[in-house]
Amino acid sequence: MAKKFQELVKNSEILRRYARDFYIYGFKDREEFTYGSKRSYDNERRRIESFFSEFIEIDYNNGKKTLRLAIDGHRKSENPFQRLWKSKSFTKNDIFLHFVLLDIFIDQQKFTIAELVELIDTDYLSVFQDDYMLDPLTIRKKVKEYVALGILQESKQGKTLYYQQQPRMVLSENVLQAIQFYKEVFPVGIIGEHLLARETKIQRSPYVFKHTFFHQTFDAEVTLLLLQAIHQHLVGKLKGKKRLYSIRLHTISHVKLKAVNPQTALYQEQLLKQKEVVWNAAIANRPTQVLKVFFSIDEEKEVYLIRRLEKEKRQGDVTRLEKNRYLFQIKLADMVAITPFLRTFFGRIEKIQCTNRLWEKQFWVDYQKMYSLYFEEEVQR
Repeated sequence: MAKKFQELVKNSEILRRYARDFYIYGFKDREEFTYGSKRSYDNERRRIESFFSEFIEIDYNNGKKTLRLAIDGHRKSENPFQRLWKSKSFTKNDIFLHFVLLDIFIDQQKFTIAELVELIDTDYLSVFQDDYMLDPLTIRKKVKEYVALGILQESKQGKTLYYQQQPRMVLSENVLQAIQFYKEVFPVGIIGEHLLARETKIQRSPYVFKHTFFHQTFDAEVTLLLLQAIHQHLVGKLKGKKRLYSIRLHTISHVKLKAVNPQTALYQEQLLKQKEVVWNAAIANRPTQVLKVFFSIDEEKEVYLIRRLEKEKRQGDVTRLEKNRYLFQIKLADMVAITPFLRTFFGRIEKIQCTNRLWEKQFWVDYQKMYSLYFEEEVQR
């Protein structure tokens, strides 16, 4: 028998992949989703249509229905993808105990497990006519789960364990605004989203971001586990590979924390050595190249460019040669990585000296193409 469609999510990994495809690639029809079955596509599409109904755009191509998520991050102060983490499947006992426990603990009183079992039995279960019963062990497990989640706290008096609700966190107006900023730009912003959801009255976020990437929310769970691994001084390494690699976050389906690898110190030393010759997250196993870039910058009118150079030089060095002339030098294994940074200084670069002559030649070829694109067309007009 076919499995009945459930809107609530048990495993977010599948939904995460579909939501990313609908948002980043868009307008793919049912046949173009190669992972999962056709039924899986139908279920995930229905969930996405339900969660983000106001952002759905539908089109028909050769009779095939396609849809995409049209969300303009420049115009919104709230990331709608946070909704993905507010859906979770639950059992009948889960939902019953959730509301009952919160109701019992609302007055900040302390209870033992035995008192809770008796209270639930007499004040809540007795209302039901269908002999609905709960095993004391089920109640104990749910209480322990809420302690682990930080909803309840456990204290010991003599040999007896007592439980009560965690005191409500009081957030000032300034802190609320800081959270509104944090949750849109920092990893695992869903934590801020949940903190704000507890507030009964809150001002609308004053922030709108020019450069924002809403889809990073899809990777929140993986990011959180990786941060925990880093906190425990763990280093990820691909099995069977001798050198280090950078792995894109969205390609990691799940993370499992295990014991510390005995060779962690060796890998960390290897990573620190690599970081000295990389410009971005891409780790290249190539010979180190030396790059020197000579800049001509007007010190009176373009002081902001000098500040940028100093601020964004990373492990490179900036030297003032004479008035309006600066030298930036750095050693890198992957020259292609620094190309976008240097392009932002087009018009201020006097000369480049690089031990990788092939890269240097290509850089100036790209420069000429860019110049032609803007200025030769202008002359033709």
